[in-house]
Amino acid sequence: MLFTKDVNAVVALDIDYEGSNRATITIWRPEYAIVNGVEEFRATTVIEAQPFRTDSGLPTEGTVLRLSLRDFATEELARGHVEDLDREILITSKQLCDFLSSAEVRQQAQTKQRGSINRIRPGALKRRRPQTPPEQLSSEDEGSIERKRESKRGRQSSDYFPSSSSADSKGELP
Repeated sequence: MLFTKDVNAVVALDIDYEGSNRATITIWRPEYAIVNGVEEFRATTVIEAQPFRTDSGLPTEGTVLRLSLRDFATEELARGHVEDLDREILITSKQLCDFLSSAEVRQQAQTKQRGSINRIRPGALKRRRPQTPPEQLSSEDEGSIERKRESKRGRQSSDYFPSSSSADSKGELP
């Protein structure tokens, strides 16, 4: 997992949809460690695959997702608020199951309302389309566009005077 110092916690829900309703939670947090005399910044697993929903879709007993306010603040924002940042946000397995069930219901409704769509074949890789080359204008088109711009500029500003290219040959103003 790639971490930046701006991320204080990553929470992952692993939902088993193949013949089961089981769901687990994993949490990673960043840490510095010395490895072979070199300081490394890496992700450390704090909770790994802890079940919060059973195979039958019921909340497990005793599972609580614990996040602190510190998980949502950068070090700069945290300065001067140390006591406040240690306050915890607790989400029970029942609440997690309710959130997940609600999301699954919305997903099913959205899928049903999709209608008929063309899907990409399994295993096919998606690629960006080639960039469209810039349009090449002929000198005649460029002149026409420039005349339209000059006309528009003249209409937009009452104190506008045409440039020397459209003024008389001495560059004098009318």
